Amino acid sequence: MKNLTINGQALQAEDGTVILEAARSIGIFIPHYCYHPKLSIAGCCRMCLVEIQGQPKLQPACRTPVEEGMIVSTDSPKAIRAQRAQLEFLLLNHPIDCPICDQAGECGLQDFYMMEFGQHKSRFAKEEKIKRPKAVAIGPHIVFDAERCILCTRCIRFCIEIAKQPEIGTKNRGNHSQITTFPGQQLDNPYSINTVDICPVGALTSKDFRFKIRPWFLYSTPSICPGCANGCNIFICINKKHYVNLQRAQIYRLKPKENPEVNACWLCDEGRLSYKLVNENRVLQPHIRQDGQLVLVSWERAINEIKNRVQKILTEYGPQRIGALASSKATNEANYLFKKFAHEVLETPNLDFLKGLTGYGDDFLIREDKTPNTRGAIDLEIGPGAGGIGAAEMLSPANFLKGLWIMGAEPTESYDNEQVNEALASLELLIIQTSNFTASCQWAHIILPSATFAEVDGTFINYKGRVQRVFKAMQPRPESLANEVILGRVARAMGYDWQEHTPAEIMRQIAAEIPRYHGLDYEKIGDKGIQT
Repeated sequence: MKNLTINGQALQAEDGTVILEAARSIGIFIPHYCYHPKLSIAGCCRMCLVEIQGQPKLQPACRTPVEEGMIVSTDSPKAIRAQRAQLEFLLLNHPIDCPICDQAGECGLQDFYMMEFGQHKSRFAKEEKIKRPKAVAIGPHIVFDAERCILCTRCIRFCIEIAKQPEIGTKNRGNHSQITTFPGQQLDNPYSINTVDICPVGALTSKDFRFKIRPWFLYSTPSICPGCANGCNIFICINKKHYVNLQRAQIYRLKPKENPEVNACWLCDEGRLSYKLVNENRVLQPHIRQDGQLVLVSWERAINEIKNRVQKILTEYGPQRIGALASSKATNEANYLFKKFAHEVLETPNLDFLKGLTGYGDDFLIREDKTPNTRGAIDLEIGPGAGGIGAAEMLSPANFLKGLWIMGAEPTESYDNEQVNEALASLELLIIQTSNFTASCQWAHIILPSATFAEVDGTFINYKGRVQRVFKAMQPRPESLANEVILGRVARAMGYDWQEHTPAEIMRQIAAEIPRYHGLDYEKIGDKGIQT
């Protein structure tokens, strides 16, 4: 440990800690652009120059390690002059784009100028600014405004060190230096939108988010990405004005939330864009098939229809002729109640879960399993009971089922489409509980609108066994309900004494029944999750 003083405050810092991080640890902010805690140190923006007693020149705080007895001043007249001069230099060729720039409100250049580090009049004539390319698509997800770039090189270092795909670099020299893609390449790695997050100005913007909404209009809720089994921590961003307006509420973007145990501070492009399932192609009201067509009905009528038709199958054929399929996309709380629903209400041993879609994976964040809760469904022992059949048999054309209840899953993602369609078409009763219209809905007799991951509270368990909280970011779309609420309503309509329980109460039941989760407290999971 090293003993030092920063702005008159004494502190201790571990060997190798740079001054910038040491100052941050005691609440002293040093302005910077090129420094990022997860990237190598470049020391090229020169915004973090500080004065160190005994040294004639100012030193960059981002790359100067602490030393025993060091006395540092970040706000001396000499340091302040250097910061203001560097800020003026960076603004020489920068366009006055703040009113139309997507980064306005999240821009370091804007913030530092408005704070005590700037607020000066440029000595550089507007007509002398060097004009660089604007709004250039350098990849499928990224737009580059070269005139805003301050050459911090964060994006270059990210592609080399994190994405492991060096696709961009700098060309030319001096005042004409510019970020560019390598000849014949695009910024097209699976993590490319992270460059937008780490760009300290508005040079790199996301095509998907560009010009949609100002950042200060967004309300952010922590949650878990539903895109794969890694369980990356995210912020769900919705319009503050629409939080309680069910008709207009929508997600505008997902951003990574830092969790050193799961995703550091990164998020893949596929996961970022998974929010669209909340906004698009939603089932917003119960449907019943009449004369070959799906028609909108009330919840009361849909539940009454379910009660009559399920009881008919149980009476005529027995519980062995009905099946229940849960999903690795659903929360642990929903899957636990569905298991209970299948055994107690449907009285069937034919229970399983659909493992969902598989696809590209890597050795960083992206898992081949494209569902967020496979581990949870396995730990909850969602599977056939004595004498029961599993998902593959339920979805086989040779099955003997008369009825099937599917919650939150799409069978054609897991099994051969032709066989699945043949199996579903042969059923007398197919109930699909889903948030979005899927291919299998064409065979459904009853469709129940369920809430998405962004509209419920609960937990997911990632592939490593970490239990993580999913937080409700917005109200469910009109007439859609959480899976647990739907199951409770149907159970009560069929004469079962099912009380509505909060996710915390359901997790207590899970912890009592599953040895692996004994003692797990829902309220104490926290924002980083708990490794089991």
